[in-house]
Amino acid sequence: MEEINLIRPSDIGGNYGWPFREGTQTVTGSAPAGVINPVLQYRFGTGPMQGQAVVAGLVYTGPFTPLNGQYLFADEVTGSIWSVPYSSIQQGTTIEAGFTARNADLVPLAGAIDRPIAFGFYPAASYGGPILYILDADGELFRMRQR
Repeated sequence: MEEINLIRPSDIGGNYGWPFREGTQTVTGSAPAGVINPVLQYRFGTGPMQGQAVVAGLVYTGPFTPLNGQYLFADEVTGSIWSVPYSSIQQGTTIEAGFTARNADLVPLAGAIDRPIAFGFYPAASYGGPILYILDADGELFRMRQR
């Protein structure tokens, strides 16, 4: 399992089950009491909602309306980029399905986002809001803008 955890200031020092669990799945032994479950997880594999190396992302609040309020994240190995409404992410609930595939929404004019490794943003009021950047493993840096 690949997982994304929500760690609020009040959660610092929390137990997320490592090394006993990956996501909500036991991998060895028995996790101690009080383990905090992830807010998002997906299975290892090559299917549409699977992967091998999660890239935690960010909440998009820029001018591209379909992504507004969406938490973007990716898988570095498969190159998949997904989103879920940030409003649906809450401690105590693990989302494992219902991700929205976003690769078709984020097609670059040149190059290919095939191994995303980081998301970032720059708060640029002159562009109508933050600019989303995606860094690819081969060193390409993509800036998202609405066509």
